[in-house]
Amino acid sequence: TAIATSSSADPGRLFALNLGATSDEPGTILWSAPVGVTSGCTPAYYARAGGAAGFVIVADADGWIRALNAETGGEEWTYRVPDPESYQFPPAWKWVPGGTFWGGVSIEGDSAYAASYGFYGGEDNSFLYRLNALTGDLVWRTPSERSSSVPVILGDTVLLCGGLHMYGVPKIEAFAKDTGAKLWEFTDAGGRDHTPAVVNGVCYVGTAPGLGGFYYQTLYALDLSLTPDDAEFVLSSPDGAGGTPAYADGNIYSVGADGLQAFGEPPPEHDWPVDGDANLDCTVNILDLIFVRNRFNSDPASGDNWQADVTCDGSINILDMIFVRNALNTRCTQ
Repeated sequence: TAIATSSSADPGRLFALNLGATSDEPGTILWSAPVGVTSGCTPAYYARAGGAAGFVIVADADGWIRALNAETGGEEWTYRVPDPESYQFPPAWKWVPGGTFWGGVSIEGDSAYAASYGFYGGEDNSFLYRLNALTGDLVWRTPSERSSSVPVILGDTVLLCGGLHMYGVPKIEAFAKDTGAKLWEFTDAGGRDHTPAVVNGVCYVGTAPGLGGFYYQTLYALDLSLTPDDAEFVLSSPDGAGGTPAYADGNIYSVGADGLQAFGEPPPEHDWPVDGDANLDCTVNILDLIFVRNRFNSDPASGDNWQADVTCDGSINILDMIFVRNALNTRCTQ
């Protein structure tokens, strides 16, 4: 599917395109359906159980979340933010209480999530919504920063970036998936148009530019097993990047004032280094010494190099060799 954008006053349309056809062939457009004002309103696909046709779910800036049949484009259900009719001064979407939708929809299980953007009010002036993806019924809504981003669902948590300077607070917020209750917020990073990336339990999120700035400033790596109240919550915070990150081939990519940068992801949690078993065969022997020696001065955060950092001091050097030598002919405890 594709969504056609519109101006701030004109409605848009949602298109289903046949990717196997060229633009001049019949059947390129399988169907199209009207939606409200759109800008950044990325649709999501809900796969129904039992082989039934799925839904394409999209939110728009008129305050609607719509589910359309993926095969026909027919409307399956709609949900509109509460009480928009009481605010009709054009353009109507600016006056909807709690805002309307300028970002994408996320699907997880049988639920759809979308965050609204309120044009008036201060901190947490908008709402994060969870709907039943099959019926469109409201499961919960909870106050959140204004956002034109996409909620990220991770286990029992929903992460959302929102806010902007002078109109609320740029931040990343975490909510309980079951209830919508706010679990924590981190105000050193995040912003209304930022989408975080999560890899191996680490959340990568950038710091919004200051007033008059253009670039996200710093890329934070956050340990999601902790909260902002914990000392080790921030794993790293390199400057010069911070735009919405992407993950591929073990690296995190982000743009910022210094251009495009690539960062190695933190190594996964492990217990083997305390035993000196660098090659993870559950025996400490000459093979572990060779493994460590071959990775001298390598980056422990790259590939499987973390296994060679048996002292867990962030570098691979002679101290790791000594550690393994002193543990020769022992077996690991895993």
